[in-house]
Amino acid sequence: MKTTYQNLTNRTKEIIISWDTFIAAVIATFSYIYLPNIIPLNIIKELYFTALSVLSISFPMFFAALAIIISKSDDNFVDFLDEDSHYSVLLFQFKFSLYVLFITLILTLLIYGFILLNINNH
Repeated sequence: MKTTYQNLTNRTKEIIISWDTFIAAVIATFSYIYLPNIIPLNIIKELYFTALSVLSISFPMFFAALAIIISKSDDNFVDFLDEDSHYSVLLFQFKFSLYVLFITLILTLLIYGFILLNINNH
């Protein structure tokens, strides 16, 4: 059980400490410094609508890809990839991406609804 926890911890560290995270942090810092402090709700509404549309398309595609990888792989293919634990790493990365996409989709939906309520109240 301890090795499974260590593998999960190592894989999570590899995902968090990566170029993607670094680039996102640089963009977030740049945005915080150079964007105005107050952005009109109409602009934010359009940005969240775009993000919601993209996430609504991306989540089912990742889910379908994961389902295809799990269901269409025969025993020889799985044995070949699992020799160096490539199959389990691939499944972990797909599952992790799927969880992140789902949480992001739900949060974006909630924030979009909150923005719509605030626009209607003003």
